Order: sequence, then structure tokens, then C-alpha cells
Amino acid sequence: LGNVSGVLPPLFKHLRARRIFSLGLQASGSGFHSHEAAWLVSLSGYKAWWVRQGSTGGGRSSSSWGEPCANLPDPNGYAAMPAGSDFCVQRPGELLYVGEHLEHATCNLSPLVLAAGAQGSTATWPSVVLAAHQGNTAA
Repeated sequence: LGNVSGVLPPLFKHLRARRIFSLGLQASGSGFHSHEAAWLVSLSGYKAWWVRQGSTGGGRSSSSWGEPCANLPDPNGYAAMPAGSDFCVQRPGELLYVGEHLEHATCNLSPLVLAAGAQGSTATWPSVVLAAHQGNTAA
């Protein structure tokens, strides 16, 4: 994830302040929260996402679902949906972008889910800090 400029679309060029490596077991997930803009590509396994408009200003939402996996769609396809939210399933090989402070919750659907990505922008970082972040000690 160090030099992503030739691999990812230009939109993601500066989204690399914090690298993300995610490894999760089935039925584990994260309740509603928000943070800086991020991207995540699924390398293996399926992950459910609930995304809703609005901002909490970062961090955990006061209306957080403690167990988002308990809100998966039933056999008829009906899911527990908080007001103003959307639901999708990320498949292996798909990249998902989460905008700045967009609230989201996740649930790992496969026995093992592996994903990688990055969070936060480096667009305003001084060049020397960016070079150090990329491992360029000569700068």
C-alpha cells in the first residue's frame, strides 16, 4: 500500500495516511461509526455494509448497533434498516469507498474475511513528511 498511484484510481491517490489490514471471522463486525474517508478492497470473503447519510463528527455513533450481524436480511431478503441507510454486500475483488465521516456498520459473512485499504488523506502533508511516510529516508 506504500505507492498506490499506479494501481488505484486517482481519487484514492492521497487516501493512504493509515494503512488498513482487516482480518475477521464470520459474524464479527463493527457497529455504526464514522471516520476520515477510506477505501477497502476485499481480498477474500464477503462483507455486509450498512451505510447511512449524516455525520456524527467522527468516532462511534450514539445510536450504534452493538451487533450489526444480528440485523442481516432474513430468508425473504428483508433487513433491519436504520432510517436513511442503504445495504450492500462487498464481494472478493471489490473495492468499497467510504466518504468523509459517512456512518457505516459491517458484518463479516464468510468464515474468514481478509481485506486491505487505507484511511485518511495525505494531500496536505508537507513533502518531507509524505516522503518519510513512504519510507524515503533520503528526503
